[in-house]
Amino acid sequence: SSLYFLSLCMLFVYIYFSFCCYISVSCFCFFFFLMIRRPPRSTLSSSSAASDVYKRQDDLFSPEGAEMHVKDVRLFCAPDEILNYWDLLARALMRNMLVLGWIRKHDSGVDPHDSTTWIPVLNPPNKDEKLVWTGCPDSTGDVLICISED
Repeated sequence: SSLYFLSLCMLFVYIYFSFCCYISVSCFCFFFFLMIRRPPRSTLSSSSAASDVYKRQDDLFSPEGAEMHVKDVRLFCAPDEILNYWDLLARALMRNMLVLGWIRKHDSGVDPHDSTTWIPVLNPPNKDEKLVWTGCPDSTGDVLICISED
């Protein structure tokens, strides 16, 4: 009779621990599912856009050689074209470049032949201001300061 009682107790303990394990595994699976599920559609578009930005940043700021360069404005616009910073940035991004600023050599008080009068502008304060961009075949034309691979 004591053997019967001992086996019954062992069976009860086995069932109890099996049930506890089942519950804990079920809870773990449920919470794991909650953590790995896809975000709702409303956040998917913004996360995709953010992902594109991060990919572009990885391309531009990777250690493989994204460097700061001075590029002739004629790469981005026609001579005497009127553009703002955002227009130049959009055209530079199509060439996988990032515009940081510029040197305008034909503003008032600037001699295009005297580099001591050139004033580099980084992160222009008024990015919406439309400016006339002067491209010249010699070194007297306006230039953009860019981050690019070449």
